[in-house]
Amino acid sequence: MATEAVEDRDVERPEDVEDFQSAEDVPDESGTAAADDEGSGHEDPDDDLDEDEGQRRGRARPWGRIAAFVSLLYVAWYVVGLVVLKADPGAYNGLNRFYGGGGARVVLCGVLLAVLYHLLDGVRVTAQDGIPRLAAHEVALRTAVRFVLLAAWIPLSVAVLWPVIRTWFSR
Repeated sequence: MATEAVEDRDVERPEDVEDFQSAEDVPDESGTAAADDEGSGHEDPDDDLDEDEGQRRGRARPWGRIAAFVSLLYVAWYVVGLVVLKADPGAYNGLNRFYGGGGARVVLCGVLLAVLYHLLDGVRVTAQDGIPRLAAHEVALRTAVRFVLLAAWIPLSVAVLWPVIRTWFSR
């Protein structure tokens, strides 16, 4: 056993221990470095994960990003409305009259869809990160997100659009 002095204390190390440069250089059970895994038959289930995105490579899922962007735009538009309220209450009343129109209500239904998707998909991702065994049920979780999304969005959209729909059937 070789002995090295580290910060005024002795640490015993086996003589055959090498200093490794990185985690990739650490040998696995077969004695080869992790960087040499190609062609060795060693399959890492996370090899196809994109570390930056946490998603499978080759299967881009832009809906989460689009939903987040739409949600952010809505929050920015809402803040602009509050600034208009502070500057000119009459203009704010005009903005609210604009929100009462059919076109604005349809856009609001789209924003509602984006916010709900962003919420539900975020809960799914958080659950998968917190409980790793749920990763095996990714398809079922995505299906559940879609089901709950539509089950919530359709009646909420009808409620948002109801004032416009009601005018179609007035006498």
